[in-house]
Amino acid sequence: MYRLEFDKWLETYNATTSTPIVMGVINITPDSFYHASRHASTTAVLKCAEAMIKDGVDIIDVGAESTRPNSIRVDSITELNRIVPAIEAIKKEFDICLSIDTYKHQVIKAAFDSGADILNDVTALSSDDSIKVVKDYNAPVCVMHISGGLEAMNKPFVASSQVIQDIYNFFKVRLQVFKTHGLSDRKIIIDPGIGFGKVTNENLTILRDSAQLQDFNCPILIGVSRKRFIGDVLDKEVERRLYGSLAASVMAYANGCRIFRTHDVAATRDCLAMAHAINKII
Repeated sequence: MYRLEFDKWLETYNATTSTPIVMGVINITPDSFYHASRHASTTAVLKCAEAMIKDGVDIIDVGAESTRPNSIRVDSITELNRIVPAIEAIKKEFDICLSIDTYKHQVIKAAFDSGADILNDVTALSSDDSIKVVKDYNAPVCVMHISGGLEAMNKPFVASSQVIQDIYNFFKVRLQVFKTHGLSDRKIIIDPGIGFGKVTNENLTILRDSAQLQDFNCPILIGVSRKRFIGDVLDKEVERRLYGSLAASVMAYANGCRIFRTHDVAATRDCLAMAHAINKII
């Protein structure tokens, strides 16, 4: 998928009929929670990107700072030194839509200048400087909900009895902020933030009730791939959570999610293709 193709997908987005989008994860970090997703060199990044493209990935999402629970924050210089060579290398070798997973406005701008097409911001554009960069580049952006904010990822998670309502209210406010700043509604994707500041039952509730977020008429991105809540349910380590991830993705599809961030492109694509084919039957 090219950037123009994705822009067209966004422009014509429909929660019922739109083809599901598979977003493959490449982490240029030493501490991401899934060891197989870590890539320390540009050569390794390119090899992974090539494999994902062969498996039919639509978008590749690259990140250079882990946001898993108890991860260590990195400064902008470190993040830039990791991410810019990777973006430039991928764009030189492949015609693929590329997402940058960051929340720092300096990194966002450098990533767009290096060829990135989409922003994936776990802080939901909490910085006005980041909003300005996105507006200046007229870029699609995925904004995510974190219960308690990014700092909560290094503290014990506090459960909410109304997690979907909390997420709904959060996006209602954020979307109004984006409108005030002149961001295009058709360029915004929302992510309820599975695993981000949320306990297992909250994550399961989100998957069950995410259809309520369709009220915003924004594509919903879901990231369940190999996450801790799957391990809690199935009592399996991260390396053995593929099938649980696929089941959760299909459930999310049934509830209106259409973009799926995953470590396992081929398996996820096949499951979603089948779900979508069944969904299209009249």
